[in-house]
Amino acid sequence: MDKQALKRGVLDSFRSIIFSLLFSMLLVLVLALIAKATPLDATTATVLNQIIKVLSVFLGVFLGLKGKRGGFVIGLIAGLFFTLFSWLIFSAISGSLSFDQITVYDFLIGAASGAISGILTVNLKSIERKRGNRPSIRRRRTMAK
Repeated sequence: MDKQALKRGVLDSFRSIIFSLLFSMLLVLVLALIAKATPLDATTATVLNQIIKVLSVFLGVFLGLKGKRGGFVIGLIAGLFFTLFSWLIFSAISGSLSFDQITVYDFLIGAASGAISGILTVNLKSIERKRGNRPSIRRRRTMAK
């Protein structure tokens, strides 16, 4: 791997982590408003929390990944670091730094969702780039006449 590709990968990972953290914070605030307005039991809150994390990683990787290759690795790194930073941030907010079995699951889910998001993003953007090079159906019809 050359220096330029490595630099691009680090930048894409960093951008993905930042976007993921921003989305997560926003969605957690929305969840907090919903929880304040309606009673949520612990199970529902846990499920919604996991959905927020996965959605945040996917959106962050989708917006942060600009390269054409390395989606798996960049997404995996972004998912792991997003999980690490969000764990540190929310631990600081709650005032307790606890590492338990749920935290391990959070890291596994973050890594998996990041890797899958990276693969999907690279492939979706590749399809988008290929479509951008082809004329639309309407243009092809007028070109054929």
